[in-house]
Amino acid sequence: MENPRADPILAELRAVREVHSAKFNYDSAAIFKEIQAMEAASNRTFVHLQLKPREPCCACGRPLGGGLSGCSVCPCFGGCLTTQGSSR
Repeated sequence: MENPRADPILAELRAVREVHSAKFNYDSAAIFKEIQAMEAASNRTFVHLQLKPREPCCACGRPLGGGLSGCSVCPCFGGCLTTQGSSR
């Protein structure tokens, strides 16, 4: 029995993607080269966004690891332990 929630648009998109991938023997590098060639041939302007630099940890200058923990060396709460001479 066919899935009643199946989306015909997604099914068509997946079929097109499958044919395109098979054309390049499922080689992602070859598919990427083809996309780049298509971009160059289109004469359109494409925006390539750069990653934003990570903010440095308080005084030690290491990049923040995300979350509330600060860098991997210090907790960044009440000052950086690496610049206060403390060791962990």
